[in-house]
Formats: sequence, structure tokens, C-alpha cells
Amino acid sequence: MHHIQESLVSMPDCIPLLTLPTLRSFTAHGMRFHYHVTPPNHLRHLKLEYSVTDGPFLEILLKTSSSLETLEINSHFVVNPHIPYDRVKRWLTITSQYQSKFQNALNNVSGTLQYLVLAMPEYVFGRVLDLHTFTKLRHLELETKALLGNTNSQPPDITTLLPHGLEHLCLRRSYYETVIKSAITLLQAVPSSFSHLKALKIGFAWPEDHTVDAQGNLVEMGSIVVSPNGDVLANGPVDSEWLKDDSGNTSALQGLAFEAGVTLELSDEELYVEHWHDLEGW
Repeated sequence: MHHIQESLVSMPDCIPLLTLPTLRSFTAHGMRFHYHVTPPNHLRHLKLEYSVTDGPFLEILLKTSSSLETLEINSHFVVNPHIPYDRVKRWLTITSQYQSKFQNALNNVSGTLQYLVLAMPEYVFGRVLDLHTFTKLRHLELETKALLGNTNSQPPDITTLLPHGLEHLCLRRSYYETVIKSAITLLQAVPSSFSHLKALKIGFAWPEDHTVDAQGNLVEMGSIVVSPNGDVLANGPVDSEWLKDDSGNTSALQGLAFEAGVTLELSDEELYVEHWHDLEGW
């Protein structure tokens, strides 16, 4: 893997390739995408890893890529959180003013998109995304706040925001209070409205009381997997809030998943510090 500032190929060098009308699939690793870069508009599959993009680029990309089937944007914590936000915020312009534009642009591929990953923890989603009209969407992975809003707000009904044909759902960096009841609501609706759902994965936000080793890995982690046949597997110290839940919500969630035949995975999430990139001077 090359760091962004060490990439052997720059985005301008890719423009002739990206504009080829026969190009259908493109994967970028450690690159910058912004408004002044011509978006590829013939693609069916686009994957951006360890990359930085902004709201205007995403808006134009989605408006012009009407046949997009796969969209995966996973920054892997590309922005070092120890860098003052005002030094990098110009790259994180999906917030506020571009949020509604992003939703409208995303709707342009609602009839073709089958696989969607929006894993960009550096970005702040000011409002929730509504994906219920994405009839072909089968795999969805995104930050929980992008679907259920901020932790201080009353979460919307999750069943009104998701397409009924969804098979795999992964909610990343969730806060227990926000996500647990929404997950229960979703599993309760499986028999009537989400019969295609096969797997539900919930990654809980990195606990403040956890520590990391020299490699940036969590010293303590907890995870649990419940398969459709009822098998329960746990790994690591059982010290997370969701594993110590006394309200019965976690047990109810596991029971509903078993009854619905849905594979349920709950886990703490690691912080990918080894891949931070310094955006100063961009």
C-alpha cells in the first residue's frame, strides 16, 4: 500500500483512462478525488480505498454514473484524528450543504446499485440517508449515524429507510443506545418485509476506556456471533456495554435473529491508526 502523498500514479494521470467509454470497473487506493477531477461516468463498479473525496465530486459522480452497480468508499480512517480539524475540513465537505445534494445524487442510481459501502468516519452526516427506493440493493455497509442520525436524537424507523430486498446489512461505529432498538425493530420486520435478509452486523463505536498497543490494536475487545442455527461464539474479554446489558435487549436481539434465520454479529471495532495519512499541505 502506498500512502497518498507517495502514490506512484496521480489522479490527473488517470483521466484518459477514466474517460474511456468501455471502462466498467475502477479501483483506487490512496488517492484524492475532488471537484476538479473528471468523474468516471461509464463505470458499473467503483471502489475507493484509503482515499479522500469531497461532496461536490461525489455529487457529480453519482449524477453522471447512471449505471453504477457497485460503489465502495472506505477511507479506513484516512484522516489522523490528532490533526486539527480546521486543517483538513476542506476535504470533508460532504457535511451540511452537500448532504441533501448527496442524497439527491445517490437517488440517481437507486435503480441500479446493488452493493454500497460508505465507510467514512471522518465525515459528519447531518441528516439520515433514505435508501428504501433502492430496489436492487443487496449489500449495505455504512456508518450508523448516516442511517439513524446522531446519538442524541430519536432514531427514525429503520424499516422505512431500507429496501426490502436487502440481504446483508452492516452498521459501523454504532452507539448502543441508538442502534439496539432499531436492530430489534428490523429483525421483527424480517418475516413480513425483509425476508431476504441473511446477515446483520453491528460494529460498536470504539469505547473511550479501551487502550491500544503500539500497533494501534485494541488491547481489549469483545465480539459475539449468533448463527441461524443458534450457535453463539464469543471472543475476547466480555466487558463491553452491549455484552453487559441488563435490560435484556441484547438477548432479545439474539433471539429474534435466531427465529428469523439471520446471522447476527456484534463486535467492538478497531481504530485503523496504522494507515493514517497526513493531509497537511494538500
